[in-house]
Amino acid sequence: MCTLSWLPGAHGYTLCFNRDERRTRSAGFPPAIHDRGGVSFIAPLDGDAGGTWVLVNEFGLSLGLLNRYQQGNTTRPGLTSRGLLLLELAASQGGLEVQRTLEERDIACYPPFTIAAIEPGTPVRLAVWDGRQLACGSHASPGLVLTSSAVDEGRVRAAREATFLREAPKARESLLALHRSHDPSPGSASVCMHRADAETRSCSLIEVSSRDARFLHYPDSPCRSDPLPPLALGWRIPSAAPAGDPYHA
Repeated sequence: MCTLSWLPGAHGYTLCFNRDERRTRSAGFPPAIHDRGGVSFIAPLDGDAGGTWVLVNEFGLSLGLLNRYQQGNTTRPGLTSRGLLLLELAASQGGLEVQRTLEERDIACYPPFTIAAIEPGTPVRLAVWDGRQLACGSHASPGLVLTSSAVDEGRVRAAREATFLREAPKARESLLALHRSHDPSPGSASVCMHRADAETRSCSLIEVSSRDARFLHYPDSPCRSDPLPPLALGWRIPSAAPAGDPYHA
């Protein structure tokens, strides 16, 4: 249960990510600067499994993770938390590297997911795992990229798509306002989601410019919490463009 949206810019992008979770789950740990393989990245951490759902690294690459509830049983014994996979990918220098890593890695131990990889000057790359096969594609339209729900997903997705289409956010402020909104009314279909058993538990805003990446985080439902002090990472130029990457040729 999450919503990820994105606006490309002249030298970077803005993305917003609402994390919707059961009220019984432990609160997440606030964003911090971490290191993986010598690469710095900013991410909050899950309070139960220790993984993450959204991050940005010093190459200007952001990753967002959404569960795929409609793909059947995602809680059978022996499965590994999807958020730990995102941490494994945190040192990637670009979206194509993420895609290739997933294609070459055995991911059968993970429940179904969608991973979005966002970087400056390219469409959003999507990697969709349904529990049997991995499919990769892209998304080029600004605004809503992905949304998911454990309850009546088709209706929820349609309602949120209609909200984004109607509001048509074009800047940071309007994108963030949508992620804090209860349009058309507070409930399971609003972007800031509230149900008896679950709700939006945090909201993250990532802004990547030509100089750095900044991470602003609401540690609770964004309709009732204030953001934490923002964190920032300076840019690091990737060592080399991956062979065959059409966006970095």
